[in-house]
Amino acid sequence: LDKKLRDQMQTEIKSIQRELGLTVVYVTHDQEEALVLSDRIAIMKDGRIEQFDTPRGLFERPCTPFVADFLGAANFLTGKVEESAEDGCTRVRLDTGGVLKARAHPYAPGQRVRAAVRPGRLRLTSAEGSCCTGTVETAVYVGSLTRITVRLDGAVPGTPPLRIETAQTPPRVGERVCVTADREDVSVFDETDGG
Repeated sequence: LDKKLRDQMQTEIKSIQRELGLTVVYVTHDQEEALVLSDRIAIMKDGRIEQFDTPRGLFERPCTPFVADFLGAANFLTGKVEESAEDGCTRVRLDTGGVLKARAHPYAPGQRVRAAVRPGRLRLTSAEGSCCTGTVETAVYVGSLTRITVRLDGAVPGTPPLRIETAQTPPRVGERVCVTADREDVSVFDETDGG
């Protein structure tokens, strides 16, 4: 089915399920379809459940790097916990030199971690400080948003660029930018958890 018909069918299936009060088991590899149709989702890896949660819970609070990456691509950035403040904020000093604030996590200052943030949750800012800086490599308009890649300052050769999806006025290729995210949109995992 084309996208328009597929979207209509998803709405119809959900409507029939609610109208008849049925439990429906739906198996799919289409992550967006799973989020639209489900009240609860089980993400499986190697025959075991990684996380069983609501669509919002899985997308916004993944419990493993695998889940973070599986349901919509995630950017992973390595670094060290700089501090875990009493206000529920974890500051991560990235290996690239930038800083990201994340929601509270149980990691001690100095612990190596991987911060995960979705492309659509990153935003461009003019403020320096709690952000990452870099250079725009690509900017592709795809209708309701622009997909941007940013080569972070201090990134080790071979490190993939940061992926950003934004409705903001897009920067030009070659432009210098600051990138940040709300702390609630940044998950932190132990660096050794390969997910």
